[in-house]
Amino acid sequence: MFTTKEEIGYNPTIQRHLDLKADRVYFVYEVDIHYYKTQKAIFDHQSLCTTGCATRVWEIIEVASFDKLQPLEGLHMVVLKDVWLDARSMTEGDNQREIFADLEKISNALQAGVGPKGFTRTDDKSKQMYRNSCWHRIGIGTSSR
Repeated sequence: MFTTKEEIGYNPTIQRHLDLKADRVYFVYEVDIHYYKTQKAIFDHQSLCTTGCATRVWEIIEVASFDKLQPLEGLHMVVLKDVWLDARSMTEGDNQREIFADLEKISNALQAGVGPKGFTRTDDKSKQMYRNSCWHRIGIGTSSR
């Protein structure tokens, strides 16, 4: 073989297991220094082509390692979202940062008395309400009203 498993797409932080007793497949994910065993799929969208994105949302429980699969004591079920993206795709975090940056620009423009594009037919009371909402909900803009 002339390539590594990682170079052909194998992710060493995810292991697939077969539970013979329950006759089901489950996965164990390594995230930072923690390990999570899937319990059931909440959402599983498979792309029709290998270059598309795929999203899986799992109900998971933390376990000790890839080999020690008993749930850790005192923990409860949580949710893990597993997404395959093209390397050039923006992540949800990237999209969220862009949205918040745009909201901050709009809020600052309204604060300065400049009507940003799309707000030309908006009355002053609505503009003030929008600016205040941005400031209160996501902490952007200035605190002076």
